Amino acid sequence: MQKTITIGYIKPQFFGYPNTACKVTVEIEIKQKAHPQKDLWLNEVQKPICLSIHGDVKHGKSYVCCGQINDTLEEALQEKAFRKLAIPENTLRTLLEIWQKWHLNDLRAYCTHQKELVSQYPEKFFYADNYDNIVKEPEFAKCSKCGYRYGTAWLYEPLPQDVINFLEKL
Repeated sequence: MQKTITIGYIKPQFFGYPNTACKVTVEIEIKQKAHPQKDLWLNEVQKPICLSIHGDVKHGKSYVCCGQINDTLEEALQEKAFRKLAIPENTLRTLLEIWQKWHLNDLRAYCTHQKELVSQYPEKFFYADNYDNIVKEPEFAKCSKCGYRYGTAWLYEPLPQDVINFLEKL
């Protein structure tokens, strides 16, 4: 499944423009990979189902921002900067939650046990340039339960069926 959805229009002042509203679109792709991949439990999964989401904000024909714009959209919602929404606000909020949690669900650096520990560390701790600091932590250097070493492979986290259903209905 691949689809592009118009989210709505953000007031131009939010981005520092004087008049015309900025159009927001989001592209959602759910695809099945052709090759197997290990999941968070280190089991091989045949043909994993993966999610990719990216968005565009355009002012006229010019791009204002694109790619991983979920934080920008969240901020625009908080500041009531949308001039018009093409989808209900609660639907947009659910989409943003899914985007944050499930985007690139086939590129997890942690095993299932390490995932539980991630919330105990500041978000900035997990930026790529901090890899050396992350693996200094004993449970990331080598998981005491399964032996996985953080970041040594891209692991797959299965996409829940309710997430797939929600995105297909958009």
